[in-house]
Amino acid sequence: MWSVFTPANAARVLLGGSLLVACSGCAVVDVQTQQAPLKRSAKWALLPILDYSESTQAGARIEDTLSSLLQTRMQIEMAKYPAPTEADSAVDLDDRLRYQKAYDWAKKEGFSYGIGGSVNEWRYRNGADGEAAVGLTLRIVDLGSGQTLWSATGARSGFGRESASGTAQRLLRDMLGKLDVHK
Repeated sequence: MWSVFTPANAARVLLGGSLLVACSGCAVVDVQTQQAPLKRSAKWALLPILDYSESTQAGARIEDTLSSLLQTRMQIEMAKYPAPTEADSAVDLDDRLRYQKAYDWAKKEGFSYGIGGSVNEWRYRNGADGEAAVGLTLRIVDLGSGQTLWSATGARSGFGRESASGTAQRLLRDMLGKLDVHK
């Protein structure tokens, strides 16, 4: 059946190859849908992105990219939690304490929403192409009640020599694209 070159067989090969190339940079995103749209005009606080990856400062990289995307693509103004002081150096080492301290600060300051999460993977795969691989979670909480309003989990691998930060940015765009925000 495949031994004869025909336009139909060529089309099948081309379609199959196209699907393989398209899937080489695929993303998987799971989102908990919201009950109601979130308010763009509310006070938003950036909470820590906890780093469970093997890469140094991956959480801080995601925090910067996330806050930039929220501001530029969704027009959401955001305040970042205060940097730990020298006296808080022990808190900075314990992710849960650092998150709780930032959460308490945001609640005390009267913010409506807090967005935080974690980096689960930030690396380059072994092999000839060394594809970037990134895995993230995001969570938006109502700081008054502590209720999770929206959450997303995603993973993406990059194309060929794409950087991990470029792969992460594309993944964050996919994740935030599923967020319902209104005035």
